[in-house]
Amino acid sequence: MAYLISEEAKDLLQDVHEFCENEVKEQCKAYDVSGEWPKEIYDKAIEMQLHSLEVPEEYGGPGLSRVDVAALIEEMAIADAGFATTISASGLGTKPVLIAGNEEQKKHIIGAQANLWTEYITTTEHVEYMVLPRMAALAEVQWTQLEKKDYTNFTTRLAGLIGLYRRDGLNYREPFRQQADSTATEKK
Repeated sequence: MAYLISEEAKDLLQDVHEFCENEVKEQCKAYDVSGEWPKEIYDKAIEMQLHSLEVPEEYGGPGLSRVDVAALIEEMAIADAGFATTISASGLGTKPVLIAGNEEQKKHIIGAQANLWTEYITTTEHVEYMVLPRMAALAEVQWTQLEKKDYTNFTTRLAGLIGLYRRDGLNYREPFRQQADSTATEKK
């Protein structure tokens, strides 16, 4: 589909096209099969500010028109529909603030999102494994003030949370086992 987009969006569209061709298209296929979260792809997308396409310039976004945003999302979808949906949906949390928030609230538009695509996840136990304790890490990253972030403190609290998962019979990923296994491998 042809769009009449702004000059600013034309440059960004080219950047998005190159990013999607070089770093999204084939890589997301592999992640879909493995079930892993493509952190480095989304980190790069955030670095490019793709998560805030609809945020006005005065609040830290690029200030693009809806047509500009549609063209950019379509370009992402050509590479990977799940990636485009994730990027597009990442702005949903800001919409109520942009629509009904006061100026003070709008100054604090920030966000984080973690998606779980369930095309290949067929059981509750698998969903639990894919989400726990990742959501705790997401909450830590998003809700802890920068000056109070402390990885050692987080892992101590996470150990307690793992105990609750165990007590409640939840299926979770053991984050410390992988760390211990990699340390043992390095020592060999």
